[in-house]
Amino acid sequence: MAKFKGGLRSAAVGVFACLLLNGMAAHADEGFTFSGFGSLGGVHENAPNAGFTRYPTQPQAENNNTSLLTDSLLGLQANYAITPQWEAVAQLVVRDQKHTSVNRSLEWAYLKWRPDTNVDLRFGRVGADAFMLSDYRHVGFAQLWARPPGEFYGWIPVFSINGGDASYRFRSGDTYWQLKGQLGTSKSQLPTGPDTTYAFEADRFRNLSLRAEQGPWQFMTAITMLRVGSEAVPGTLNTNLNQIAGSPFAPAAIRNEARQLNQGLWIKGADVRYLTLGGAYQDGTWQIQGEIAKITSDSKLTPTGLSGYISAGRRFGSITPYAVLSAFRSDRSETLAGNNWSALGASAVTVQTAAVAAYNSYRIDQTGLALGVRWDINSRTALKLQWDRKDINARGYGLWQMDNTRYGSSDSTVNIFSAVLDFTF
Repeated sequence: MAKFKGGLRSAAVGVFACLLLNGMAAHADEGFTFSGFGSLGGVHENAPNAGFTRYPTQPQAENNNTSLLTDSLLGLQANYAITPQWEAVAQLVVRDQKHTSVNRSLEWAYLKWRPDTNVDLRFGRVGADAFMLSDYRHVGFAQLWARPPGEFYGWIPVFSINGGDASYRFRSGDTYWQLKGQLGTSKSQLPTGPDTTYAFEADRFRNLSLRAEQGPWQFMTAITMLRVGSEAVPGTLNTNLNQIAGSPFAPAAIRNEARQLNQGLWIKGADVRYLTLGGAYQDGTWQIQGEIAKITSDSKLTPTGLSGYISAGRRFGSITPYAVLSAFRSDRSETLAGNNWSALGASAVTVQTAAVAAYNSYRIDQTGLALGVRWDINSRTALKLQWDRKDINARGYGLWQMDNTRYGSSDSTVNIFSAVLDFTF
Protein backbone atom coordinates (compact mmCIF):
# COMPACT_ATOMS: atom_id res chain seq x y z
CA MET A 1 0.00 0.00 0.00
CA ALA A 2 1.30 3.45 -0.90
CA LYS A 3 2.32 5.64 2.02
CA PHE A 4 1.51 9.28 2.51
CA LYS A 5 4.53 11.46 3.13
CA GLY A 6 5.10 15.12 3.79
CA GLY A 7 3.29 15.71 7.08
CA LEU A 8 -0.25 16.22 8.25
CA ARG A 9 -1.24 18.60 5.46
CA SER A 10 -0.20 16.20 2.69
CA ALA A 11 -1.89 13.29 4.47
CA ALA A 12 -5.12 15.27 4.77
CA VAL A 13 -5.04 16.13 1.07
CA GLY A 14 -4.46 12.47 0.20
CA VAL A 15 -7.23 11.18 2.43
CA PHE A 16 -9.65 13.77 1.01
CA ALA A 17 -8.90 12.71 -2.56
CA CYS A 18 -9.14 8.99 -1.83
CA LEU A 19 -12.52 9.46 -0.14
CA LEU A 20 -13.73 11.45 -3.12
CA LEU A 21 -12.55 8.88 -5.65
CA ASN A 22 -13.84 5.90 -3.66
CA GLY A 23 -17.17 7.59 -3.01
CA MET A 24 -18.02 7.66 -6.69
CA ALA A 25 -19.11 4.02 -6.72
CA ALA A 26 -21.52 4.49 -3.82
CA HIS A 27 -22.91 7.86 -4.93
CA ALA A 28 -22.76 7.75 -8.72
CA ASP A 29 -26.29 9.15 -8.92
CA GLU A 30 -25.79 11.91 -6.35
CA GLY A 31 -23.78 14.54 -8.19
CA PHE A 32 -20.61 12.57 -8.92
CA THR A 33 -18.94 12.73 -12.31
CA PHE A 34 -15.87 10.74 -13.27
CA SER A 35 -13.46 11.26 -16.17
CA GLY A 36 -9.96 10.35 -17.18
CA PHE A 37 -7.17 10.78 -19.66
CA GLY A 38 -3.95 9.05 -20.55
CA SER A 39 -1.01 8.68 -22.88
CA LEU A 40 0.94 5.68 -24.14
CA GLY A 41 4.24 6.78 -25.60
CA GLY A 42 7.63 5.65 -26.75
CA VAL A 43 10.65 7.90 -27.22
CA HIS A 44 14.15 7.30 -28.60
CA GLU A 45 17.05 9.76 -28.63
CA ASN A 46 20.71 9.53 -29.61
CA ALA A 47 22.41 11.46 -26.78
CA PRO A 48 25.32 9.25 -25.64
CA ASN A 49 25.73 10.57 -22.08
CA ALA A 50 22.47 12.36 -21.30
CA GLY A 51 19.02 11.12 -20.33
CA PHE A 52 16.01 12.82 -21.93
CA THR A 53 13.14 13.77 -19.63
CA ARG A 54 9.75 15.41 -20.11
CA TYR A 55 9.53 16.75 -16.56
CA PRO A 56 12.28 17.63 -14.03
CA THR A 57 10.79 15.07 -11.62
CA GLN A 58 11.47 12.15 -13.99
CA PRO A 59 14.37 9.77 -13.40
CA GLN A 60 16.30 8.78 -16.50
CA ALA A 61 19.65 7.01 -16.80
CA GLU A 62 22.15 8.90 -18.95
CA ASN A 63 22.83 5.81 -21.05
CA ASN A 64 19.16 4.89 -21.60
CA ASN A 65 18.24 6.13 -25.07
CA THR A 66 14.80 4.51 -25.33
CA SER A 67 11.90 4.76 -22.90
CA LEU A 68 8.25 3.74 -22.76
CA LEU A 69 7.70 5.75 -19.56
CA THR A 70 8.75 9.29 -20.49
CA ASP A 71 5.47 10.21 -22.22
CA SER A 72 3.17 7.60 -20.66
CA LEU A 73 0.70 8.47 -17.90
CA LEU A 74 -2.81 7.86 -16.63
CA GLY A 75 -5.06 10.51 -15.08
CA LEU A 76 -8.29 10.02 -13.14
CA GLN A 77 -10.57 12.85 -12.03
CA ALA A 78 -13.66 12.87 -9.82
CA ASN A 79 -16.00 15.82 -9.29
CA TYR A 80 -18.71 15.90 -6.65
CA ALA A 81 -21.31 18.68 -6.77
CA ILE A 82 -22.20 18.98 -3.08
CA THR A 83 -24.54 21.93 -3.64
CA PRO A 84 -24.93 24.43 -6.48
CA GLN A 85 -22.28 26.55 -4.73
CA TRP A 86 -19.90 23.86 -3.43
CA GLU A 87 -17.91 21.25 -5.37
CA ALA A 88 -15.16 18.79 -4.41
CA VAL A 89 -12.55 17.85 -7.04
CA ALA A 90 -9.68 15.35 -7.05
CA GLN A 91 -7.29 14.48 -9.84
CA LEU A 92 -4.78 11.64 -9.61
CA VAL A 93 -2.05 11.39 -12.27
CA VAL A 94 0.12 8.28 -12.35
CA ARG A 95 3.32 9.13 -14.22
CA ASP A 96 7.02 8.39 -14.20
CA GLN A 97 8.62 10.16 -11.25
CA LYS A 98 11.10 9.51 -8.47
CA HIS A 99 9.67 7.95 -5.30
CA THR A 100 6.10 7.62 -6.56
CA SER A 101 3.41 7.77 -3.88
CA VAL A 102 -0.30 8.54 -3.73
CA ASN A 103 0.42 11.98 -2.31
CA ARG A 104 2.92 12.87 -5.04
CA SER A 105 0.50 11.65 -7.71
CA LEU A 106 -2.30 13.93 -6.53
CA GLU A 107 -2.41 16.96 -8.80
CA TRP A 108 -5.68 18.39 -7.52
CA ALA A 109 -7.62 17.85 -4.29
CA TYR A 110 -9.72 20.88 -3.43
CA LEU A 111 -13.06 22.29 -2.40
CA LYS A 112 -14.51 24.98 -4.63
CA TRP A 113 -16.99 27.59 -3.45
CA ARG A 114 -18.85 29.74 -5.95
CA PRO A 115 -20.55 32.51 -3.95
CA ASP A 116 -21.35 34.33 -7.17
CA THR A 117 -21.59 33.28 -10.82
CA ASN A 118 -18.44 35.30 -11.54
CA VAL A 119 -16.34 34.26 -8.52
CA ASP A 120 -14.60 30.97 -7.63
CA LEU A 121 -12.71 30.27 -4.40
CA ARG A 122 -10.70 27.03 -4.17
CA PHE A 123 -9.05 25.57 -1.07
CA GLY A 124 -6.67 22.59 -0.93
CA ARG A 125 -4.31 21.42 -3.67
CA VAL A 126 -4.80 23.35 -6.91
CA GLY A 127 -2.88 23.55 -10.18
CA ALA A 128 -0.28 26.32 -10.40
CA ASP A 129 -1.67 28.80 -12.93
CA ALA A 130 1.47 30.37 -14.38
CA PHE A 131 1.30 29.22 -18.02
CA MET A 132 -1.23 28.67 -20.80
CA LEU A 133 -1.24 24.87 -20.32
CA SER A 134 -1.45 24.98 -16.53
CA ASP A 135 -4.88 23.31 -16.30
CA TYR A 136 -4.08 20.56 -18.83
CA ARG A 137 -0.31 20.17 -18.73
CA HIS A 138 -0.74 16.39 -18.39
CA VAL A 139 -3.66 16.02 -20.81
CA GLY A 140 -1.92 15.12 -24.05
CA PHE A 141 -5.16 14.88 -26.04
CA ALA A 142 -5.78 18.60 -25.40
CA GLN A 143 -2.39 19.49 -26.88
CA LEU A 144 -1.26 19.52 -30.49
CA TRP A 145 2.17 17.98 -29.84
CA ALA A 146 3.61 14.78 -28.42
CA ARG A 147 4.57 16.79 -25.31
CA PRO A 148 4.73 20.46 -24.29
CA PRO A 149 7.89 22.20 -25.61
CA GLY A 150 10.66 21.24 -23.19
CA GLU A 151 12.53 24.53 -23.43
CA PHE A 152 9.50 26.24 -21.92
CA TYR A 153 7.80 23.57 -19.79
CA GLY A 154 10.55 21.02 -19.14
CA TRP A 155 12.28 22.91 -16.31
CA ILE A 156 9.23 23.85 -14.20
CA PRO A 157 9.23 21.85 -10.93
CA VAL A 158 5.92 23.24 -9.62
CA PHE A 159 2.83 21.39 -10.85
CA SER A 160 0.39 22.20 -8.07
CA ILE A 161 0.32 24.07 -4.77
CA ASN A 162 -1.10 23.40 -1.33
CA GLY A 163 -3.07 26.51 -0.54
CA GLY A 164 -5.78 28.10 -2.60
CA ASP A 165 -6.82 30.67 -5.15
CA ALA A 166 -9.53 33.12 -6.05
CA SER A 167 -10.70 33.94 -9.57
CA TYR A 168 -13.02 36.57 -10.97
CA ARG A 169 -14.60 36.34 -14.42
CA PHE A 170 -16.15 39.22 -16.31
CA ARG A 171 -17.08 40.25 -19.84
CA SER A 172 -16.17 43.38 -21.74
CA GLY A 173 -17.86 43.54 -25.12
CA ASP A 174 -17.01 40.33 -26.95
CA THR A 175 -14.03 39.57 -24.68
CA TYR A 176 -14.21 37.20 -21.73
CA TRP A 177 -11.71 37.86 -18.92
CA GLN A 178 -10.46 35.93 -15.92
CA LEU A 179 -8.32 37.36 -13.13
CA LYS A 180 -6.85 34.85 -10.67
CA GLY A 181 -4.62 35.06 -7.62
CA GLN A 182 -2.92 32.11 -5.91
CA LEU A 183 -1.03 31.53 -2.67
CA GLY A 184 0.53 28.35 -1.30
CA THR A 185 3.50 26.00 -1.12
CA SER A 186 4.77 23.10 -3.21
CA LYS A 187 7.13 20.14 -2.85
CA SER A 188 8.68 17.79 -5.43
CA GLN A 189 11.52 15.31 -5.77
CA LEU A 190 14.07 16.18 -8.48
CA PRO A 191 16.50 13.39 -9.46
CA THR A 192 20.14 14.52 -9.32
CA GLY A 193 21.74 11.15 -10.02
CA PRO A 194 20.99 7.41 -10.19
CA ASP A 195 20.47 7.20 -6.41
CA THR A 196 20.14 10.82 -5.31
CA THR A 197 17.34 13.37 -5.32
CA TYR A 198 16.82 17.00 -4.40
CA ALA A 199 13.73 17.61 -2.26
CA PHE A 200 12.66 20.88 -3.84
CA GLU A 201 10.37 23.08 -1.76
CA ALA A 202 8.65 26.19 -3.04
CA ASP A 203 7.58 28.40 -0.15
CA ARG A 204 5.48 31.55 -0.41
CA PHE A 205 4.29 30.68 -3.91
CA ARG A 206 2.39 33.72 -5.20
CA ASN A 207 0.83 34.07 -8.61
CA LEU A 208 -1.36 36.62 -10.35
CA SER A 209 -2.68 35.76 -13.81
CA LEU A 210 -4.96 37.38 -16.36
CA ARG A 211 -6.60 35.51 -19.23
CA ALA A 212 -8.69 36.84 -22.13
CA GLU A 213 -10.68 35.08 -24.85
CA GLN A 214 -12.31 36.61 -27.89
CA GLY A 215 -13.55 34.37 -30.68
CA PRO A 216 -10.61 32.22 -31.87
CA TRP A 217 -8.08 34.29 -29.88
CA GLN A 218 -6.72 33.58 -26.41
CA PHE A 219 -4.21 35.58 -24.38
CA MET A 220 -2.62 35.03 -20.99
CA THR A 221 -0.08 36.82 -18.81
CA ALA A 222 1.11 36.00 -15.31
CA ILE A 223 3.66 36.99 -12.74
CA THR A 224 4.86 34.29 -10.35
CA MET A 225 7.10 34.53 -7.31
CA LEU A 226 8.32 31.83 -4.95
CA ARG A 227 11.01 31.31 -2.35
CA VAL A 228 13.09 28.13 -2.41
CA GLY A 229 12.74 26.42 0.96
CA SER A 230 15.34 23.67 0.66
CA GLU A 231 19.08 23.45 0.02
CA ALA A 232 20.39 21.59 -3.02
CA VAL A 233 24.13 21.75 -2.31
CA PRO A 234 25.64 19.09 0.02
CA GLY A 235 27.04 20.76 3.11
CA THR A 236 30.30 18.87 2.74
CA LEU A 237 31.04 20.73 -0.50
CA ASN A 238 30.74 24.11 1.23
CA THR A 239 32.89 22.85 4.11
CA ASN A 240 35.63 21.59 1.78
CA LEU A 241 35.69 24.85 -0.18
CA ASN A 242 35.93 26.80 3.07
CA GLN A 243 38.89 24.69 4.15
CA ILE A 244 40.72 25.29 0.89
CA ALA A 245 39.89 29.01 0.98
CA GLY A 246 41.46 29.25 4.43
CA SER A 247 44.40 26.91 3.88
CA PRO A 248 47.83 28.53 4.34
CA PHE A 249 49.28 25.89 2.00
CA ALA A 250 47.12 26.85 -0.99
CA PRO A 251 48.28 29.55 -3.41
CA ALA A 252 46.40 32.85 -3.21
CA ALA A 253 44.76 32.33 -6.62
CA ILE A 254 43.32 28.98 -5.53
CA ARG A 255 42.14 30.38 -2.20
CA ASN A 256 40.36 33.22 -4.01
CA GLU A 257 38.75 30.81 -6.49
CA ALA A 258 37.55 28.53 -3.68
CA ARG A 259 36.08 31.54 -1.88
CA GLN A 260 34.29 32.76 -5.02
CA LEU A 261 32.92 29.31 -5.83
CA ASN A 262 31.63 28.90 -2.30
CA GLN A 263 29.86 32.26 -2.20
CA GLY A 264 27.33 31.28 -4.87
CA LEU A 265 26.74 27.67 -3.84
CA TRP A 266 23.37 28.14 -2.17
CA ILE A 267 19.75 28.02 -3.17
CA LYS A 268 17.71 27.87 0.06
CA GLY A 269 16.03 31.20 0.60
CA ALA A 270 16.42 32.27 -3.04
CA ASP A 271 13.60 34.29 -4.55
CA VAL A 272 12.60 33.10 -8.02
CA ARG A 273 10.41 35.24 -10.26
CA TYR A 274 9.02 34.62 -13.71
CA LEU A 275 6.91 36.80 -15.94
CA THR A 276 5.02 35.01 -18.71
CA LEU A 277 3.07 36.11 -21.76
CA GLY A 278 1.22 33.82 -24.13
CA GLY A 279 -1.26 33.84 -26.99
CA ALA A 280 -3.11 31.37 -29.19
CA TYR A 281 -5.30 31.36 -32.31
CA GLN A 282 -7.57 28.39 -33.07
CA ASP A 283 -10.26 28.54 -35.74
CA GLY A 284 -10.75 24.82 -36.38
CA THR A 285 -8.29 24.83 -39.28
CA TRP A 286 -5.24 26.68 -37.98
CA GLN A 287 -3.79 26.26 -34.52
CA ILE A 288 -1.08 28.79 -33.64
CA GLN A 289 0.30 29.25 -30.14
CA GLY A 290 3.28 30.81 -28.43
CA GLU A 291 4.58 31.73 -24.98
CA ILE A 292 7.56 33.60 -23.64
CA ALA A 293 8.89 33.89 -20.08
CA LYS A 294 11.58 35.87 -18.30
CA ILE A 295 13.00 34.01 -15.30
CA THR A 296 15.12 35.74 -12.65
CA SER A 297 16.59 34.68 -9.31
CA ASP A 298 19.16 35.82 -6.78
CA SER A 299 20.71 32.34 -6.67
CA LYS A 300 23.17 31.18 -9.33
CA LEU A 301 21.88 27.61 -9.05
CA THR A 302 18.41 28.21 -10.50
CA PRO A 303 17.66 28.32 -14.24
CA THR A 304 17.39 31.94 -15.31
CA GLY A 305 17.08 33.67 -18.64
CA LEU A 306 14.58 33.90 -21.48
CA SER A 307 12.40 30.97 -22.50
CA GLY A 308 9.81 30.66 -25.23
CA TYR A 309 8.28 28.82 -28.17
CA ILE A 310 6.08 29.35 -31.21
CA SER A 311 3.96 26.58 -32.71
CA ALA A 312 1.79 26.31 -35.82
CA GLY A 313 -0.41 23.49 -37.11
CA ARG A 314 -2.82 23.20 -40.03
CA ARG A 315 -5.70 20.71 -39.97
CA PHE A 316 -6.58 18.62 -43.04
CA GLY A 317 -9.58 16.53 -42.04
CA SER A 318 -8.37 14.28 -39.23
CA ILE A 319 -4.66 15.00 -39.93
CA THR A 320 -2.78 17.99 -38.51
CA PRO A 321 0.89 18.50 -39.38
CA TYR A 322 2.69 20.98 -37.12
CA ALA A 323 6.01 22.62 -36.38
CA VAL A 324 7.47 24.09 -33.17
CA LEU A 325 10.44 26.39 -32.60
CA SER A 326 11.57 26.73 -28.98
CA ALA A 327 14.53 28.02 -26.99
CA PHE A 328 15.89 28.65 -23.51
CA ARG A 329 18.68 31.22 -23.41
CA SER A 330 20.51 31.48 -20.11
CA ASP A 331 21.47 34.94 -18.91
CA ARG A 332 24.42 33.52 -16.94
CA SER A 333 27.76 32.54 -18.42
CA GLU A 334 29.02 29.01 -18.00
CA THR A 335 31.24 28.37 -14.98
CA LEU A 336 34.79 27.19 -15.70
CA ALA A 337 37.68 26.12 -13.50
CA GLY A 338 40.07 29.05 -13.13
CA ASN A 339 43.16 27.37 -11.71
CA ASN A 340 44.86 24.00 -11.55
CA TRP A 341 44.27 22.58 -8.09
CA SER A 342 46.27 19.40 -8.62
CA ALA A 343 49.11 20.72 -6.45
CA LEU A 344 46.77 20.31 -3.47
CA GLY A 345 46.06 16.66 -4.31
CA ALA A 346 43.38 14.64 -6.05
CA SER A 347 40.78 15.38 -3.37
CA ALA A 348 41.09 19.13 -4.01
CA VAL A 349 40.58 18.59 -7.75
CA THR A 350 37.46 16.57 -6.94
CA VAL A 351 36.11 19.45 -4.84
CA GLN A 352 36.78 21.97 -7.62
CA THR A 353 35.14 19.72 -10.24
CA ALA A 354 32.06 19.18 -8.06
CA ALA A 355 31.68 22.93 -7.41
CA VAL A 356 31.94 23.84 -11.08
CA ALA A 357 29.48 21.06 -11.98
CA ALA A 358 26.99 22.33 -9.39
CA TYR A 359 26.79 25.71 -11.11
CA ASN A 360 26.41 24.20 -14.58
CA SER A 361 23.97 21.43 -13.62
CA TYR A 362 20.99 23.82 -13.53
CA ARG A 363 22.06 26.02 -16.42
CA ILE A 364 19.87 25.69 -19.54
CA ASP A 365 21.06 26.87 -22.94
CA GLN A 366 19.47 25.10 -25.89
CA THR A 367 17.15 25.50 -28.87
CA GLY A 368 14.68 23.06 -30.32
CA LEU A 369 12.92 22.34 -33.60
CA ALA A 370 10.03 19.86 -33.71
CA LEU A 371 8.12 18.56 -36.72
CA GLY A 372 5.17 16.27 -36.23
CA VAL A 373 1.77 15.08 -37.31
CA ARG A 374 -1.37 14.44 -35.28
CA TRP A 375 -4.03 11.98 -36.41
CA ASP A 376 -7.37 12.29 -34.64
CA ILE A 377 -8.55 8.69 -34.80
CA ASN A 378 -11.87 9.63 -33.19
CA SER A 379 -13.27 12.27 -30.85
CA ARG A 380 -11.37 10.84 -27.88
CA THR A 381 -8.17 9.37 -29.32
CA ALA A 382 -5.23 10.87 -31.19
CA LEU A 383 -1.94 9.46 -32.44
CA LYS A 384 1.10 11.73 -32.73
CA LEU A 385 4.44 11.15 -34.43
CA GLN A 386 7.16 13.71 -33.75
CA TRP A 387 10.82 14.39 -34.51
CA ASP A 388 12.80 16.84 -32.38
CA ARG A 389 16.21 18.33 -32.98
CA LYS A 390 17.87 19.79 -29.89
CA ASP A 391 20.95 22.02 -30.23
CA ILE A 392 22.56 22.24 -26.80
CA ASN A 393 25.37 24.64 -25.96
CA ALA A 394 28.28 23.63 -23.77
CA ARG A 395 27.39 23.48 -20.08
CA GLY A 396 23.76 24.17 -20.88
CA TYR A 397 22.37 20.67 -20.22
CA GLY A 398 20.05 21.67 -17.37
CA LEU A 399 17.09 19.88 -19.00
CA TRP A 400 18.94 16.56 -19.19
CA GLN A 401 19.92 13.91 -16.66
CA MET A 402 23.71 14.04 -16.89
CA ASP A 403 26.84 13.62 -14.79
CA ASN A 404 28.13 17.18 -15.15
CA THR A 405 31.43 16.30 -13.48
CA ARG A 406 32.30 14.19 -16.54
CA TYR A 407 30.20 15.38 -19.47
CA GLY A 408 28.55 18.45 -20.94
CA SER A 409 31.66 20.51 -21.76
CA SER A 410 30.94 20.67 -25.50
CA ASP A 411 28.06 21.56 -27.81
CA SER A 412 25.90 18.76 -29.16
CA THR A 413 22.92 18.06 -31.39
CA VAL A 414 20.41 15.40 -30.33
CA ASN A 415 17.62 13.83 -32.38
CA ILE A 416 14.49 12.59 -30.60
CA PHE A 417 11.83 10.38 -32.16
CA SER A 418 8.44 10.00 -30.44
CA ALA A 419 5.17 8.16 -30.93
CA VAL A 420 2.34 8.91 -28.51
CA LEU A 421 -1.26 7.71 -28.32
CA ASP A 422 -3.40 10.16 -26.29
CA PHE A 423 -6.92 9.39 -25.13
CA THR A 424 -9.71 10.58 -22.84
CA PHE A 425 -12.61 8.76 -21.26
